[in-house]
Amino acid sequence: MEAYKLAAKGKKSRRAIKRFYKDFDNNLAKIQHALRTRQFTTSAYREKTIFEPKKRTIYVLPFPDRIVHHALMNICEPIIDKRFYEYSLSCRPGKGIHKGLKYVQDKIRANNYAWKFDVSKFYPSINHDLVYGQVCSVFKDPFVLWLFKDIIYSIDGETNMPIGNYVSQWLGNLYLNGLDIFIKEELKIRDYVRYCDDFIIFSKTPIDEEGIVKRIIDFLWDKLKLLPSQSYGIDLVGGEPIDFLGYKVYKDGRTQLRDTSKKRFKNHVKFLYYALHHKVMSLDYIRSSLYSMHGWIKYTKFDTLGPMTTLYKLEDELHIAERYGVDTLNRVRGSDKYDYDPKTGLYLSRDLEKNRKLLRHINWFAADKRKIPINYR
Repeated sequence: MEAYKLAAKGKKSRRAIKRFYKDFDNNLAKIQHALRTRQFTTSAYREKTIFEPKKRTIYVLPFPDRIVHHALMNICEPIIDKRFYEYSLSCRPGKGIHKGLKYVQDKIRANNYAWKFDVSKFYPSINHDLVYGQVCSVFKDPFVLWLFKDIIYSIDGETNMPIGNYVSQWLGNLYLNGLDIFIKEELKIRDYVRYCDDFIIFSKTPIDEEGIVKRIIDFLWDKLKLLPSQSYGIDLVGGEPIDFLGYKVYKDGRTQLRDTSKKRFKNHVKFLYYALHHKVMSLDYIRSSLYSMHGWIKYTKFDTLGPMTTLYKLEDELHIAERYGVDTLNRVRGSDKYDYDPKTGLYLSRDLEKNRKLLRHINWFAADKRKIPINYR
């Protein structure tokens, strides 16, 4: 039951989950029987391609398989998690992006140099035999090993841990746990942080490319059959920022959104404007998206005015839509009373004073005298 709740969390409106819930007791009993008799086998994957933030192939399993994954990890997560390095931050309770950002902000002030690594095509490059061997070193229960083996070898080829599997996130962390141990215990590097396949080492003195860096790259290939897509040094004293987890962090304390993150935010805000005025999505979804974007921006320093101003504008319009309805918002907004300016890409108001009276609690009409375009491309 707990595994079902976790697998369905935030997705109960989807048709597959509704179908499962119609005959809930019987469907759950079928899963339990298949596991007890070891007749369970991972279903065929459905593939889809996403392009944000970059092109990736996502593998989607039927809903019953996802319940099995959560049931397995409910037992195994605490056991695996205890073995991980403290600042291995991906997909772990109490960790995450913003704890990693705080760590980088602290260490960048205490050090003068850094070296950043990024593994090339990490999940598609995970070797099935190697990751299953690591699972066997942690667990001895035959049933747990049987289920892990079925999931790991459920995709053709010698490599690939399907992106989209809940189990894949944890197995990816386990796969690189040996790297964490190597860097901390053998190379004796004190300041080190990893988020999935991105990791950074810090030092007060220049980092030896032919020594430490070469040993790390050799370990990745010799032990894990992985290659770095990026490996470069950063002179923190010289003013170079660390580009990590969607942020750029400077030694002088500045924290900015990465340029690609800013672009993504801008495009998403355009889409939310379109969704709000054309009733494409629910107001609750738009509100939750705003909260998420606020959560990202609040960790930046000296770089919030532009993004926050844009979000406040959208939030004010959302407040009107929630209180008076989208139709009223569209009438008040008076899109037919705005001219599109091709130079700025904005809608400039013809009747600013009238709109200010109708929307007296939105002060940005007077400040900007413009509207963000709602067209989304």
